[in-house]
Amino acid sequence: VATHFSQATPGAANGFGEPIVLEMEASPDLPAFADDIVVEAEIVFPPNTQPAFVDLVYRVSYQAESQVSMADDGLGSDQVAGDGIWTGTIPAGVASPLKMLRWRVVAEDSNGATGLPPPFVDPLGSPQYGGTVIEADTVVSEIPVIHLFCESNGQSQTTSGSQSSVLYNGQFYDNILVKRRGASSSTWPKKSFKFDFNRGDRFQFSEDENRVSEFNLNSTWSDKAFLRQTLAFEAYEAADAKGCESFMVRVNRGGSFYSLAAFIEQPDEDLLIREGLDPNGALYKMFTDLGN
Repeated sequence: VATHFSQATPGAANGFGEPIVLEMEASPDLPAFADDIVVEAEIVFPPNTQPAFVDLVYRVSYQAESQVSMADDGLGSDQVAGDGIWTGTIPAGVASPLKMLRWRVVAEDSNGATGLPPPFVDPLGSPQYGGTVIEADTVVSEIPVIHLFCESNGQSQTTSGSQSSVLYNGQFYDNILVKRRGASSSTWPKKSFKFDFNRGDRFQFSEDENRVSEFNLNSTWSDKAFLRQTLAFEAYEAADAKGCESFMVRVNRGGSFYSLAAFIEQPDEDLLIREGLDPNGALYKMFTDLGN
């Protein structure tokens, strides 16, 4: 039987360990305002211990947390008693349409040891919650939609950035870093941003491509045609020159429309791999003002 030890004890007994929350699943994937959200978690408790409690903790946007109890008794939304799959229900209506709703599971055993997912090891480098956006699919757009929620919108527009969450193409990414990018564009009313994702929870911008650790959203403040950046990269591709993937996206921030922006693939080893180049090869960034 597996167990988890958050603290190493070299030269001493291991103790009893902690509960392991192996996996969380929630349904429906894109809930409506009137939908309950059922969360299932597979939990393994250390040998010779019993469950003390399992709670489903949920949070609307960046408000205070609330919680409900989870059960493995085969009653209500729990399907099979005693199978190690614990079930809890977040009641419908706790979050308004286009608002973010997140959750985590806390399990404690009879020795007082606690386990919780996701593995929130580093506050600046791992997800803290699973989550979704209520009625996210009601945003009608002919281009992809990024739902962005920043702990501080103002801080996200600085080079230090803000911890944030993103829903894109039905996938939720928690506790990522969003910060301002660019030099002269930093003075524009609509900023350009860099999105930095957690290891093990990388971003998938296309079902046909590998996940990436970073991407950029470039402002179109100076491009009223909303075409030049994407067309430039398409021209490079047509000329058989390696370049970034680029396409236009709609950005909803905090539940409201924020901007149209150009998705720009980060020029790094992920791009080199996608283009069939050596990820350890030379990669240069050029800057020029087109002067003499």
